[in-house]
Amino acid sequence: MDPVSAGILADTLIGMVPWSRLGSTVTGLAQSMTDNPAHGVRSWCLTVDGAIAGVLVVHEAWLCGPYLKRLAVLPPFQRQGLAQAAIAWWEADARQARASNLWLCVSDFNHAARQFYEAAGFRQAGVLDDLVVDGLNEILMRKRLTAPILP
Repeated sequence: MDPVSAGILADTLIGMVPWSRLGSTVTGLAQSMTDNPAHGVRSWCLTVDGAIAGVLVVHEAWLCGPYLKRLAVLPPFQRQGLAQAAIAWWEADARQARASNLWLCVSDFNHAARQFYEAAGFRQAGVLDDLVVDGLNEILMRKRLTAPILP
């Protein structure tokens, strides 16, 4: 994703849950949504009919599979299947790369997101207390794709 698109998205995301509650900044959000190949981070701008609709950011190499750093769909494009399509594409990409797992964190107060990820096959793997903000927890979630590949 290019910095201009990341800035446009950040301007809207800053007012949305969970970022509004986690103390995110526009600059920090924009920076987190740009590609960083040196650190194994890829990002995609989700579009609908040429309009910026959301973002998908993935850290490619984590624990035997990629980690979803950010998935967001802007309000005018929500409830149209865009997030489901992004997750399905990400999973297919990970399977093609022979990943064993998909990983993500969701804020414990973000019930709708957690239900969405559970419906997509993710299960709680742990709780990370005070990870982003003191007093708030992140739920580490995993979707197992294959049995572990032993050396």
